[in-house]
Amino acid sequence: MPGPFHPISVVCSDLSENCLGRAQVLAEVLAGFGPVRIVGPQLGSGIWRPAASSTIAMSGVEMRSTLGYAKARSWLRSQLTGSRVVVSKPRSTSFGLALAAGVSRAQMLLDIDDWELGFMKPAAKSGAKAWWSRNTQLLDPKSLNSYGGIRLLDSACAGVPRRSVSNSWLQQRFGGALLPHVRDTSQLDPALYVEARRQRRSEQRMDDRPWVAFIGTIREHKGVEDLLQAVARLSGDDAPGLLLAGVDFEHAFSKALLAEAHAALPESRLRVVGAFAGSDLPGWVAAADVLCIPSRDIPGAWGQIPAKLFDAMAMARPIVASDVNDMGRILDGCGLVFPAGDVTALSAKLLDLTRNPELGARLGAQARVRAIQEYSVESGRRSMAELIADVPVFLPPR
Repeated sequence: MPGPFHPISVVCSDLSENCLGRAQVLAEVLAGFGPVRIVGPQLGSGIWRPAASSTIAMSGVEMRSTLGYAKARSWLRSQLTGSRVVVSKPRSTSFGLALAAGVSRAQMLLDIDDWELGFMKPAAKSGAKAWWSRNTQLLDPKSLNSYGGIRLLDSACAGVPRRSVSNSWLQQRFGGALLPHVRDTSQLDPALYVEARRQRRSEQRMDDRPWVAFIGTIREHKGVEDLLQAVARLSGDDAPGLLLAGVDFEHAFSKALLAEAHAALPESRLRVVGAFAGSDLPGWVAAADVLCIPSRDIPGAWGQIPAKLFDAMAMARPIVASDVNDMGRILDGCGLVFPAGDVTALSAKLLDLTRNPELGARLGAQARVRAIQEYSVESGRRSMAELIADVPVFLPPR
């Protein structure tokens, strides 16, 4: 068994996208067991912006198509040699690439925080034509994480003896130790961001009305259109505003949602902010009066719990979330939950919190207590201690 200070390499599937967020969680937890760095391919330009200011060491290799796979495989083998290997996500560009680099399933710890096939199912159609379309993606040099490849790796997860997962839905499907999206609750402390809240609200001209926020990338499974409709139903001089922060303005679904938002809400009740550095996250969370996580009950959300839930809990924000996956259990007694997709119920929950700030303050304080007890980096280290101690040092065969 390796000693406690052997270096640890976390393999991320793409350093230029938000999948780097989970790799950061793993690195922060594993830093308690030895030197840690994040390595992996970079499929886009630059490091994912919220992680650009991270103090965690990162090293990437440019990989824009399958034509660069051989080069990336050799590079990754050299990066992993002499370290304990932790693979983030069962994707072709992390799990698949690590296997290709010579890391056997017995030599790694595989972390699963999303159901990758679920993201593809909403667009997947049945029939021979659909089957051919999905599986011939493997022949497309631009298709690095194709349906066929992800499907094979999804099945291969069972052969990895050491696995961790982010929620109970994934645990039922894949097994493994439970490691939620833990947070550094000493840094995510609302007392540290009183002035940041004032600055953000001033910069965005957010008036004294209560503001409901969705923070993160807007995608089909996240239910932001339900939130928009729920806020639009509330009227009157004190009707809440909607803050959307971390928006990807280039994504087609985001563009369509923003057009709908500008049509549904007056200018005085809508604020939109693009991607921001990770160091700015607490300020945006603090700026909101209510945080909403309205995930849809569809395959893309079944295996996922948005990391922003734990940011909001640590920052003692009042939270409204849908009852998808573990969110109802996590927020029991410290947040409000509504049936996924029920806009009427969501609107009522938002009204409860925006009209009753005392209720919100009480729930937020209880949420922070739970975050410290169950979703802090320290609690994550207790969950991972035995697993990481058993991971051997990777030495490729000669």
